[in-house]
Amino acid sequence: MTEDEQAELRRKAAIDALEFAEHAYGRMAQRRISAGEVRQALISGRVLEYYPDDRHGPSCLVLGRTAGNRPLHIVCSHPRRPRVKIITAYEPDLGQWHPDFINRRTS
Repeated sequence: MTEDEQAELRRKAAIDALEFAEHAYGRMAQRRISAGEVRQALISGRVLEYYPDDRHGPSCLVLGRTAGNRPLHIVCSHPRRPRVKIITAYEPDLGQWHPDFINRRTS
């Protein structure tokens, strides 16, 4: 994903051009993550992984932080859509990620 596409993702989050999949709302409620926190994390975020061949269309994994410095991983659609669709959001697990939450641990 290009820098311009990452900037577009941040811009769409800043103007609240987001939509949430039903799955995302359910998972966010379980994990006590608000829509506002997702928005904050996307605005501050960076794309870690890009999935151009995802079965529901191109998507990406973003790492961002909330205003309270809570790290979040967000899986969302590619920013070329009019509204960025949030697929899921979670706090990264240190068992699966290094403390920077950028690099996955290897088995």
